[in-house]
Amino acid sequence: MWCIAMSAAAALTGCALEPGPDSAGEASQPEDRVAPRGGASPCPDGAVCLYQDPGGGGMMVVLSAGTKISDFRTIRCPGCIGETIGTSGTFDKQMSSWENRSVFPDCFYEKPNFEGPQHVVAIGKLHDALPGENNVGSSIEPCRSPDL
Repeated sequence: MWCIAMSAAAALTGCALEPGPDSAGEASQPEDRVAPRGGASPCPDGAVCLYQDPGGGGMMVVLSAGTKISDFRTIRCPGCIGETIGTSGTFDKQMSSWENRSVFPDCFYEKPNFEGPQHVVAIGKLHDALPGENNVGSSIEPCRSPDL
């Protein structure tokens, strides 16, 4: 399940989560998952929010807890410029900050299909990516290990 916040005011009132057609929780309709963001709007309770820029700036992707996205190249991001051929205009390798307001950690991966090095999207306040985490995300899912 996913939602978008079209403005800071909409994010302040919360997003209405909409189910995707895939019963496994894989988000669909990628062109609708990303919206330009302005100001300091909070991530809705129970959601995981991914941001293009540090400090929660730039494009914002809002996921309900348990949502999987196997390939960030399916998420349209008109203002995104990718360093890899075929990634410009997508959210692939664009994530620079995140906020996890769900009750479980999520993990993002440096390659599509939940492959490559794993990075934890810890529960809590807004986090800026560390140098080794910045602009490397290509997929996300709930962490597989309950110990995280």
